[in-house]
Amino acid sequence: MMAHTKGPWKTSSSTLVFAEEPEGVSIICNTLPILYDSGMTLSKATANARLIAASPTLYEFAKRRADAGDSEAKTMLDLLGIVD
Repeated sequence: MMAHTKGPWKTSSSTLVFAEEPEGVSIICNTLPILYDSGMTLSKATANARLIAASPTLYEFAKRRADAGDSEAKTMLDLLGIVD
């Protein structure tokens, strides 16, 4: 099990995902492809960044569902291996 950077996560410059923490800004990832011949467009990279930035919110939703007894949500959380 592992811990994660708490949300909310935000996007900046289209492809950069970050979290504002008391200690400062934590860069989560940058989805901009290093090699442009990979087939990754800026549009796809931006969409990926937005999906990644939404992860803490999606996690909290799944956690609430799991706590309410949703077995599929519990399975998903087990696969993620996240510790609060």
